[in-house]
Amino acid sequence: MAVQLRSLRALLHMGNRKSLTCSTKTARKWAGLAGLGRITWKALISLLFMTLWIGCAHKDGPIRSKLNAEEVTDKVVLLHGLIRSSISMVGIARRLRSAGYQVFNLDYSARQGTLDQMVEELRGTLQGCCLRGPGRLHFVTHSLGGIIVREYIAKYPPPNLGRVVMLGPPNQGSELADFFGDNPVAGWVFGPVVAELGTGPNSKPNQLGPVEFELGVITGDHSWNPIASWMIPGPDDGTVSVERAKVEGMKRFMVVPHTHTFIMNSDQVIDQVLFFLEHGDFSPAESETLYHLGAP
Repeated sequence: MAVQLRSLRALLHMGNRKSLTCSTKTARKWAGLAGLGRITWKALISLLFMTLWIGCAHKDGPIRSKLNAEEVTDKVVLLHGLIRSSISMVGIARRLRSAGYQVFNLDYSARQGTLDQMVEELRGTLQGCCLRGPGRLHFVTHSLGGIIVREYIAKYPPPNLGRVVMLGPPNQGSELADFFGDNPVAGWVFGPVVAELGTGPNSKPNQLGPVEFELGVITGDHSWNPIASWMIPGPDDGTVSVERAKVEGMKRFMVVPHTHTFIMNSDQVIDQVLFFLEHGDFSPAESETLYHLGAP
């Protein structure tokens, strides 16, 4: 009996040792997995931050895919149109950066001031970013942005001014501004600047006179707004007539099959913007098949 009890105790002791060994192994195994989990999560978090950092660097800095690093000195300022924001110019900004330009896609108070106030706002911004250093300063604008740049250059001509491309600019005003100019509801929606963009001789665009810089104008002749087009004589883009997009002194003029609202999203239009900034002309090869290309 005593021998049996000793044997039973020995078996229980061995079982406890095995259980303890198994528990220790299991604990070590889970600890190892937990450690691996911590390493994995750290790696994932690090990868996430790296991705975000690279994405931000991609947006903020120029991509030197076309020009050599030492040649990346030209700056391009983008100005959106009325009731729009810099988001509308993101496609052009991306293509310009990939071509090697330093891009400044600006926002401004398009609905909260007069044209003169917008010009002063632009002046202050450019003094801080774009008037110093080597290289030229180019502009690419949409709609109202073109009129702001015309007045800015007339008042404060940059010493490093390069070329300008305007998309759908109301260079001689717009009939829609004539219609909405005295309407208080339209003034609330569009801001006080709409009253300055009419077609009369005293409107801001018509007071600025001829341009004296290298300017290429691209405007559309398609419209999604039949009521607006009914108010505008001749071919138009739904906001500005083809004829009123022209301005005396421009170097080249092009009509494209696009609307005022989305002209800046066209890959072919962006191709022409890039070509003009580089060569001071629109690409004849593209224009022969896709566009109505015209001299001033």
